[in-house]
Order: sequence, then structure tokens, then C-alpha cells
Amino acid sequence: MELIDRYLQAIRFWLPKKQRNDILAELSEDLRSQIEDKETELGRKMNDGELEALLKQIGDPLLVAERYLPQQHVVGPVLFPIYCLVLKMFALVFIPWLLLWLGYTVFSPAYRAQDPFHQLAALWTAVLSWFFFVTVGFAFVERFLLKSWMHKDWDPRKLPPIKAGHASQFTTRP
Repeated sequence: MELIDRYLQAIRFWLPKKQRNDILAELSEDLRSQIEDKETELGRKMNDGELEALLKQIGDPLLVAERYLPQQHVVGPVLFPIYCLVLKMFALVFIPWLLLWLGYTVFSPAYRAQDPFHQLAALWTAVLSWFFFVTVGFAFVERFLLKSWMHKDWDPRKLPPIKAGHASQFTTRP
């Protein structure tokens, strides 16, 4: 059942932290029930090919997780974690620049004489423009490209391996 653990682990990444364990328990139980029903129907254990077919029928982990995420956002919940990461990476560039500007403004009379607030206004304009274009770009990708392009032919065999310490965390079969 490693494939099921890998599938649930992939879904786990996208789920909201507060509800993650409850949702995974529900999904795990539902998946286990579907497998048991199919095995009863077949009269034997499911093979890997049949298990892959079942997971494909249920759907891509990202789209399954999306059902549990809040809706009505400019950047939807599917890309929101990546969007936040991009904004944080930008902050790593912006914050040192702001601290440098502050240092020059406080400690350099020559810099203060050159109207440092004009520089700050230019930075603020650049930050807002960058934020706007990143947001519009992510919204465009999510609305028009993501669902048709990314999840068309997903393959359960290509799920990432189980992380250390997470083995059998999701599914427990007697």
C-alpha cells in the first residue's frame, strides 16, 4: 500500500494545516473502503495496475486537495503556497534594500540632502508594480492553464517517495 501512502502524502502538502489530519483520515478511510469494495467485487487483492486505475479515477492529488481549500481568491488555493513562496523570496531582496536605504538616510547627511524620500517613492512604485504583475501572472496561470495543462495525464507511479517518519502514517490495514 505504499502507493496509497504516497498519494495521501502528495495530497497532504496542499491541505490547510489546521484541518490536515482530519481530512487525511477521512480520505484514507474513504480510499480504504473503495479498495475493500473493489477487492470484494474481484474476489482477490487488487494488483498495482488496478490500484493505479482507482487513483487515476479519484484524481490528481492537487485537484483532490483543492476540494478542501477555501475558494474565491484572486490566486486560488492550488497555487497559493507557491505564490507566497515567490513573495517571500522577493521580500528577501526588498528588506535588505530598505535597510540599506534607512542606514544611508539616518547616517549620511549628504544622502539626506539628495531627497532620500524620492528614492523611497521609486522603490515603493517598483514593489507595487512587481506585486501586481506577479499576482496577475499567478491568477492567469491558475484560471486558464493549470487545470487543462498540468493534470491531464498524471501518473500515480510518479508520486514522490514517502518521507522518513511518514511511513504508514496515512493508511493502516489489518
